[in-house]
Amino acid sequence: MYSMKSMKPSLPVTETHVECPVAGCMQKVKRQRNVFRTTSDFLCPEHQIFISPSTFEYKDFHDNLLWVSEPDLRLLDAIKEVKRESRMARDNSEDALTWNVFRFLEQSDLLGGWLESIVDTPVRNPRIKYWSYCPEAKGTWPSLDAARRAFGEIPKRDSEPDLIVETDDAIFWIEAKFLSGNETRPSNPNDSKQYITGCERWFDRVFQSPFGVVAVDKQFYELARFWLLGSWGTAQAGKRFYLVNLVRDQKERNVEREFGGHINVQSDRQFKRAAWEDLYRFVQGCDPGTGCVRVLEYMEGKSAGYSTLRRLVPAFSIVKR
Repeated sequence: MYSMKSMKPSLPVTETHVECPVAGCMQKVKRQRNVFRTTSDFLCPEHQIFISPSTFEYKDFHDNLLWVSEPDLRLLDAIKEVKRESRMARDNSEDALTWNVFRFLEQSDLLGGWLESIVDTPVRNPRIKYWSYCPEAKGTWPSLDAARRAFGEIPKRDSEPDLIVETDDAIFWIEAKFLSGNETRPSNPNDSKQYITGCERWFDRVFQSPFGVVAVDKQFYELARFWLLGSWGTAQAGKRFYLVNLVRDQKERNVEREFGGHINVQSDRQFKRAAWEDLYRFVQGCDPGTGCVRVLEYMEGKSAGYSTLRRLVPAFSIVKR
């Protein structure tokens, strides 16, 4: 895995070619434009990465992951059976970042503590589902599957939160963002499926604004779907619901107020913004015996690719240990 320490601070790019971003490597490949492609024309033969002027992709996605033990790989193989898309190989992959950090939190029994830091209430016995995969059901988490059907979602285009954490008395849906933002709109603004009418008009109970306003005009389509399906499914289980939007510290600063102004928040359902940098500081305060050093070094060295000026950009605004 290549961190900022092993990458060139400035990437040489011409009209026709791009240098490999790994420090000391003089290999050049053809310059990619528009659509990222993974063909031999763009592969550094020395470091086995496909290169563009802004980012790169590992030929083997395992090279982008911190946790690749036999149990990890078995779980990832099972997840791929239900996950809509797999984008683990790209250096700027949200999926790889999510796996690398949250698999550590899960395995180190730190997941509950991090969630407690967000909601300020005890979190007991957290069980995590990555990209809707439920190990107990050996498939899609049944509660999510029921919610998808109840609101008329179409297979392969249905709602898929990055993480679901079920506890003894609450359910968390976590939508993790890295370089992308929360602005999303339906491909067909006139097709509201059964989001408005489904489940005895559950929409009217959990939203203050019409579907067209929150999902189309304000472009909170993805968060709106998660709030609708997650709150309904959690209500069926008789638990509290939290929708957590995990973003970089400098991004989506006002999302709690902006999206929160369109939803009905109550004591048993809440919307929270969390920052990757705060998660880093949480891990920073943990016992080194948890193995946290590896994750801290990963986040410290993580890049957000190269800017339009071809300068290497750090992923997070963090103070190193």
